[in-house]
Amino acid sequence: MSPSLPEILRSLWHRRLGLIEHWRPAVRQGKDPEALHQFRVSIRTLLSIHAAFGLKTIHPELGPVCRRLKDILQAAGPTRDLDVQLVRVRDLEEEAGNDLADFLADWRRFLTTQRSRAFRTWVSELERFPDLVDLKPVSSEAEESRHLQTCFHHHLHRRSDHIHKVLHALNTASLTDETSTRLHRLRIRLKQVRYPLAVWNEFLGGRLDPDLATFKQLQDELGTYHDQEVHLAWLNAFFQQTPAPQTGAGNDYLVQASQRRQRLFRRFRDHWLEGQLEEFLRSLTSRLEPEPPLKSPLA
Repeated sequence: MSPSLPEILRSLWHRRLGLIEHWRPAVRQGKDPEALHQFRVSIRTLLSIHAAFGLKTIHPELGPVCRRLKDILQAAGPTRDLDVQLVRVRDLEEEAGNDLADFLADWRRFLTTQRSRAFRTWVSELERFPDLVDLKPVSSEAEESRHLQTCFHHHLHRRSDHIHKVLHALNTASLTDETSTRLHRLRIRLKQVRYPLAVWNEFLGGRLDPDLATFKQLQDELGTYHDQEVHLAWLNAFFQQTPAPQTGAGNDYLVQASQRRQRLFRRFRDHWLEGQLEEFLRSLTSRLEPEPPLKSPLA
């Protein structure tokens, strides 16, 4: 029988607490970049889980977990509210320097954005499909990542079938249906399918590679649909910060395409962090100022 979502989160929570305790002495010394990286990743995971689900979902004994995390982070003050504690983590910022201070500031912004609400939408999807969260105990970061990627790709395939049905209904709608309630509902459903996938990948720090076959199929499908807002929103949600291909003979086209993806993704991410996603999408669709076309080596 598949473990429940709270069981999975509880396991991940305690695993990350252990890693924070393991790397903490090296972070204090400030001489090991890898220690600081692992420390930040673990804190990021804990804060993400807390912001998205609340600790009561993860652990029935809220008090001990809060106190343990408070001790680890050396948060000052009597409050048990982790959102407030995070703002007041002065000792930790002094230990780790400006790098971690900036990181903590980013996550204070995270707690006030729309992403945690969107993540709960994604959780409700997972709870309807228990097979998607069949994550076994893992012994390493790499193994954990592989399990999560398997879960994500399974989720993507399942959702892509639904997306195709919605797009087909939109494409075959007659002009007289343009203002109909049916068409409006289909657009809402398409957005509900699109958004949680982007949140899931963002939660994992952009580590996931998109399923290229499915992604290409969706691109082709969307190319026949002329709702620019939905088109751009969907594509931007899937842009990844992947390393650009090496420059050289025959690769310039790929380099341009990769750089364009990264520029769009950074804009998407920055607006998302500031809670201005809708403004960003509106700006894309209102100006519609296309970049110069890429010069294909086949042209």
